[in-house]
Amino acid sequence: MSRRVWLALVLAVAVVVAGGATAWAVSAPSGTVGHDVSYPQCGTALPTTGRFGIVGVNGGKVSTANPCLSAQYAWASGTANGADLYVNTGNPGAISTFYWSQSGTRDPALCTDRNSSSDAGCAYNYGWHGGQDSLRIARNALGSGVTGRTWWLDVELANSWNGTPAANAASLQGALDALVGGGIGTVGIYSTSYQWGQITGGYSTSNAATYRSGWAKAFTPKRALESAPLWIAGLSTVDAASKNCGTSFTGAKAALAQYSDGNLDGDLVCGAAPTTTPVPTTTVAPTTKPTTVAPTSSVAPTSSVAPTSSVAPTSSVAPTTTPVSTTTVAPTSTVAPTSTVAPTSTVAPTSTVAPTSTVAPTSTVAPTTTTRPTTTTPAPTVPGAPTAVTATTDPTRGIVLRWTAPAQTGGSPVNRYVILRGTAPGRETVLGVLVCRTATCAWRDTSVAAGITAYFQVAAMNDRGAVGPRSPEVSARAR
Repeated sequence: MSRRVWLALVLAVAVVVAGGATAWAVSAPSGTVGHDVSYPQCGTALPTTGRFGIVGVNGGKVSTANPCLSAQYAWASGTANGADLYVNTGNPGAISTFYWSQSGTRDPALCTDRNSSSDAGCAYNYGWHGGQDSLRIARNALGSGVTGRTWWLDVELANSWNGTPAANAASLQGALDALVGGGIGTVGIYSTSYQWGQITGGYSTSNAATYRSGWAKAFTPKRALESAPLWIAGLSTVDAASKNCGTSFTGAKAALAQYSDGNLDGDLVCGAAPTTTPVPTTTVAPTTKPTTVAPTSSVAPTSSVAPTSSVAPTSSVAPTTTPVSTTTVAPTSTVAPTSTVAPTSTVAPTSTVAPTSTVAPTSTVAPTTTTRPTTTTPAPTVPGAPTAVTATTDPTRGIVLRWTAPAQTGGSPVNRYVILRGTAPGRETVLGVLVCRTATCAWRDTSVAAGITAYFQVAAMNDRGAVGPRSPEVSARAR
């Protein structure tokens, strides 16, 4: 996006934003490693090898609560450097069942047209109220001390995004401003270059002034979104995470980089090499597994289909396929496809053999055939759709969804799947992301009420963060 803004406007915005700025910080020293957990880890053992923990406040969507927040925060607080928190984000539009502004109201931003996907004021208000609700959830469960910790905005495609890039960025600005206004001194962004680009259009230091110019009639940011420290998502090794510390998708510095530590997410504080080589994760007593996953708020989740349990495989499922993992992790950013191999040079023909007498030569040595250029087809970056998708009534409770991994991975392993669900054909919305590292996967949905028919689709997500097309729709009636 081109940056064509009057200098006076740039200076005015810079003064306003800088006025609310505070120094960014991370709670643990450089080179320290820790882990992040949330609702998918309810009922599972938590690690003891890390020196800090980051805990999800929400249950996968804005306005929902992680039912194990208190227990997981207690675990993280017991580490050497304590606990930080992260919250879900989104911009579902007027279909939101949590909150959406009325046209012509200012709450706190001016929402001009609630039905417009490009209305930045309406989107800002959604993010702001979502941030306020996450603060309420955390304070009710953990006390007022949570404001002294670092908080992170979880920005992933698996959340609900129905706005234009500028409106989506406005929603994130609203969430940031709500947390800052609530007393949180340090707020960062968790995402990948690919997902950030898809959601916000690549909002960064180079174009932030243009975005703010478009937002000016609706609201003025309290803190520069592009200055927030970054937590780079990843699925590879701690060494790869260390390299990711040198990347940025907004122009701000990377403070954390994620990696895979067995079945859990490990995190490295950027700025130095890991202080220790992570060892296989040992465990402490599991957090209490709740009987229900109900939000602490009386309002419904942002999805049009409100899940009452986490999007993670239940231990009671007995599928005919290999059980799936319960850990949900974020994708790494995409990379460009491999370039075409340059053609090899043409082989020069050999010279004609000179005659040995006055008799004309009977033939000449034929030139060798020109070598044909060799080419390679760039590997696609998007995985294919899952196959053999079925939905069946579980004999005990709910619906069992099964599928097979796509043959086309998009050049990177497929270990996660976006689950979409609806109560009518063609009306599926994102329910969450499920981790499955095997060729066949199964998940039981126990949140659909008995007698209700639910409709499902599944989309594959590879380790580069690219999401493929949805599978054909399947449905079943819950028991």
